Amino acid sequence: MCKNSKNNLKCSNSTPKSEKLITVCQGSYVPTLSDVVPKFEAVGKKGPTVVALGKFDALHIGHQALARKAASMGSPYLLSFSGMAEVLGWPARLPIVAPEERSQILATWDKSPEERVLPFIQVRHLQPEDFVRELADLGVEGIVTGSNYRFGYKASGDTELLQRLAEKHKMAVSVVDLVSIRQHQDSHRVSSTRVRECLQIGDMAEAALLLGRPHRCVLDLPPECSLSQGSLVLPATSVSNLIPSSGSYQISFSLKDYSKNDCKNTKGSNSKLGSGILTINRTTLELSIENSCGQLGSDILKRKLCIEF
Repeated sequence: MCKNSKNNLKCSNSTPKSEKLITVCQGSYVPTLSDVVPKFEAVGKKGPTVVALGKFDALHIGHQALARKAASMGSPYLLSFSGMAEVLGWPARLPIVAPEERSQILATWDKSPEERVLPFIQVRHLQPEDFVRELADLGVEGIVTGSNYRFGYKASGDTELLQRLAEKHKMAVSVVDLVSIRQHQDSHRVSSTRVRECLQIGDMAEAALLLGRPHRCVLDLPPECSLSQGSLVLPATSVSNLIPSSGSYQISFSLKDYSKNDCKNTKGSNSKLGSGILTINRTTLELSIENSCGQLGSDILKRKLCIEF
């Protein structure tokens, strides 16, 4: 028996030091990260398993730079964490990228990196050295981060510490400089926060520069949506991801069946319809169709509306 000084619980451990530490506290098994998350496997890929660490909520050009570096080192993965808002008590908010669009975007990147998401609650209290050890246990052989990356309990670790700790596990580490863009004679650091700020003020031109592509929104087509005289009205709650601020925007639109999509199909089951004006209000979205190369037929409710700004 032993006493855990951190949580003042009596613990027992019968596992030899040469094996993975398994801790039992008051009869409850406390799993390590590698116990609850599948190991990384470079199935169908070549080279060592390399993870780029970040939130990757916007999949912007800074994130793409991380993925590009990881791809140059081996089989690339984007590694992020789920449940941070719930654990830390942050207010809920819509993602920048619609979940349905993520695989399509990544399919256009070098070597099409795969995404892996780890439960934040499982790593929240890990000290920096424990976090790096867990990555090694998961089969990670290389790490890529931005120069401002922090990790470990209370963000106590920086990139210099990451490099020192990773060296003990024979993992290569590459630190990538932050990416900036110039817009309106000003220089802006690329970040998901900046993307959100652009959407909040309706600056779709700068948002596109930050993202490396036009911003797209995906909308469900509920039964109550109405189509009449070239106009489609939808409730604001039908949007899967973050929309720009209230106003009118020139857009193009299409219908997509994401159920037929996979990471190798960058267009999904796509029916390009045309262009128009999207007017965004607090409670509704109204699409006024200007040019259309198709019709909104009876199968409209089987697919989703993809708006490109």
